[in-house]
Amino acid sequence: MRKAFITALVVIVVLSLRARAIGVVTLSQDFDSGSLKVAASTASDEAIHLAGRCTWTAVGYTTRWRWLYFKASGVENLRPLFDISQPHFLGDLSDHRFLYSYDQSEWHYFDLNYTSYVSGTKRFFQNNQPFTQDEVYVAYSLPYPLARTHEHMAIVAASPFVQPTASGDGDLVVGRTAGGRDDLGRIIAPNDLYGYKIADVDAPGKKAKILLSGGNHPCETPGSHALEGMIDFLLSDAPEAV
Repeated sequence: MRKAFITALVVIVVLSLRARAIGVVTLSQDFDSGSLKVAASTASDEAIHLAGRCTWTAVGYTTRWRWLYFKASGVENLRPLFDISQPHFLGDLSDHRFLYSYDQSEWHYFDLNYTSYVSGTKRFFQNNQPFTQDEVYVAYSLPYPLARTHEHMAIVAASPFVQPTASGDGDLVVGRTAGGRDDLGRIIAPNDLYGYKIADVDAPGKKAKILLSGGNHPCETPGSHALEGMIDFLLSDAPEAV
């Protein structure tokens, strides 16, 4: 009887530990374009309190955050309420809607997005229904990761309408970023900078020259998506692109 009781006790303890492990929600920003001050954020089944990374170095802005992109694990069948400080945001969140994705490809807006002034000004967001998968990605805006830039440049470089600039190479690389160390102390390697010309060299007549640029502010990702769409259009067979 004593042996059976000890065995049953061990089984109960093990099952209890497993149940608690399953219910643990964890946060991560260790992926391309991820940004979250994980150490200052907290997560439970019901509430996830977020801390933005204050990556601005200009005088007067060192306590402000802008870009938010992270992964929450252990959220299947949960409906947590997310919140983040609004006064520390560099901009205005009053009408902003955050997004989520299960695969970093198909994105959806959270159902509920609102501001509360009860305990400090915070922006809250939540879905009407629980998450259907264990891992979910959450972002301030539609992400445009570095990997997407490299992939798109490989496609652009293969177009007959694209030529390198005077300072560029066959891969359209015109230089590299300085690299350095980020606000978390991590070493950031230099990244390629791209530049190229789009033109139909066989077309007669004088051509107008227009300069397009993107990626100047990494947190303003809609501009990068707009630039990609415009480049794809200019390189397409559409009559309007000629």
